[in-house]
Amino acid sequence: MTDAIRAINPEDIPRLSRFLTGAFGVPPDATFAAPEVLSWKLFDPMGGPADWPSGLVAETDGQIVGSISLHPTVIHQTGPSADPIGIPAIHPIDWVVSEAGKGMGARLLMRVHRLAKVHLAIGLTPSSAAMGNRTGYVIRQRIPVWRRLLVPWYRLRNQGGGGWARRLLGTARDAVGLARPRRSPTLPIDLEPVAEFGSDAEQVVGRLAMPLCFTRRDPVVLNHFLRFPRPWFEGRMIHRGGSARGFLMLSVVPQPSVTRGTIVDCFLDDPDPDLWLASIRAATEELRRRGADVAECFATTPWITEALRDSGYRPVFDIPFYVRDRSGLLPPADVPWHLTQLEADYAYT
Repeated sequence: MTDAIRAINPEDIPRLSRFLTGAFGVPPDATFAAPEVLSWKLFDPMGGPADWPSGLVAETDGQIVGSISLHPTVIHQTGPSADPIGIPAIHPIDWVVSEAGKGMGARLLMRVHRLAKVHLAIGLTPSSAAMGNRTGYVIRQRIPVWRRLLVPWYRLRNQGGGGWARRLLGTARDAVGLARPRRSPTLPIDLEPVAEFGSDAEQVVGRLAMPLCFTRRDPVVLNHFLRFPRPWFEGRMIHRGGSARGFLMLSVVPQPSVTRGTIVDCFLDDPDPDLWLASIRAATEELRRRGADVAECFATTPWITEALRDSGYRPVFDIPFYVRDRSGLLPPADVPWHLTQLEADYAYT
């Protein structure tokens, strides 16, 4: 047998799509492995070092038996009293090896580990987590996922939600919850739709008023997501008093039983609770307007957690956030991390 590991090229896309759906045991039309989505996430510009491949495949006798795609990023720490840092890092995605490729998973990872000293991963499969543990990945923290119901009668459409009486009772209970009084922001904000992010988004990141650790939020990355090949993502600049104070990335993904809306990212320049509450409330209403039945958002900082709670969201589960940092380059754990569904592929899977 002849084994090889090489960079993914555009001609690999059709058979890579078939390999991924088979290896993960998902339907052939799964979004993350659709040929147009693979072409976008592997070859649409998102920045990063020019000599890094967009992904690797492992082959045995010319057949794909493993793959890993690479999302290049930079881990930043900025804000008052924080020592500025910028650490190149990689977030591997679509990391899987078939039964025919046993032993190739470690070789794929070793090749990736040579490219950068820091690696990130969110919510690994059990087999990937086991391999990650053996190669230096540790859980840095757990990411709470918060959810809010927007349309109570979606249960009536969900045939998998139990009998008619049960769904009707759940709908009534949800309607009561939606009617519960909630705190309102004292100052309004304005949302400006954007077809492309520019220097105003960079300026928001550049004037953070709180110490914060976060991955790249430059226009190159933001606009990469706006070019997603399905019409799910929308961008907004957040204005208050005539000044840009932050930006939003939203998505609405239709599914058979429920249309899921996601606050993919909400990035603001200040921890002001009223600004965060106004922004989360406005983002939620945008998702409702676009037809979402439920809304979801990651909650990893105190200010977004408070805003989500005051907007009617509740924690539903959490996801492990792994890092590989054998050189000890990352900042201490007491600096809040701004982690959202914008990290790698969580916004569309």
